Amino acid sequence: MKRNSAILRLHAVTCTLLLILGLSVNPTRLAAQVSPRARTVTVTGVVRDSTTGEVLPNARVTMAGLSRAVRSNADGRFTMLGVPATTDTLLVQYIGYTTRRFVINADTIKAPLVVALAHSVVQLATTQVIGGVAPTVVSVGRDAGQLAI
Repeated sequence: MKRNSAILRLHAVTCTLLLILGLSVNPTRLAAQVSPRARTVTVTGVVRDSTTGEVLPNARVTMAGLSRAVRSNADGRFTMLGVPATTDTLLVQYIGYTTRRFVINADTIKAPLVVALAHSVVQLATTQVIGGVAPTVVSVGRDAGQLAI
């Protein structure tokens, strides 16, 4: 009998402490409050020219939901570590090419991505440069060591 009453008091004290700390005694709610760390994956791929198939080194690859970007290497390959296993937008940029946007689910990617970028034609505004040089007068005096400019 004493043992049962000791267990009941311990249970009551534990429940009281949990309530003071703002935790629920409900095991499903308690499990939801202590969620496991979000799973991450690695996204890899290669960036190429869509016309020639040549690799594009130093292309900028960004996941819209992350605050960081990676660059493709000399072989056009990129690796992005620690990408949340969720749906996000992948942005691939390279100077002189159109930016590509892909909605991907990083969790379902099984093979390296192949990103083909198309050339972008940019029309620049006409620039007019006007300039001149003031004439320079050189005079030589009687003395050969005297020169005035």
